Amino acid sequence: MLTRAISQLDVSYHDGSGAAPHGRVAVGDRAPDLTVGAATGWSVRLHDLLDDDGYTLLVFADIDADDLCERVQVARIPDPAAAAAYGLPDGGVALVRPDGYLAYLGAELDREALAGQLFAGDARICR
Repeated sequence: MLTRAISQLDVSYHDGSGAAPHGRVAVGDRAPDLTVGAATGWSVRLHDLLDDDGYTLLVFADIDADDLCERVQVARIPDPAAAAAYGLPDGGVALVRPDGYLAYLGAELDREALAGQLFAGDARICR
């Protein structure tokens, strides 16, 4: 218990709407970490895919995100268990900040919402 408090793994920066119900992942939470890919023959910890120096967009569905600017690392995660851990059982995307906290969660790629997170509303996130 003391280790979790010191490491601040339970810190949440939920938005002003009052946070998500207990047990559900929401924007402002630390990105869940789990081993992904075991069913497909490859195995990696999800946090090992995150960019420590920039934002990472985790894509849990067949969503076109390849044209995002170089400031966003895109990681495709074809693992339904990982999508479910992020509260996206039918797939979607999660934008993870460099500090490991969620900046955006959505069933679809909302480019304007991402631009708001990345560039203070500058919609020129894509080419």
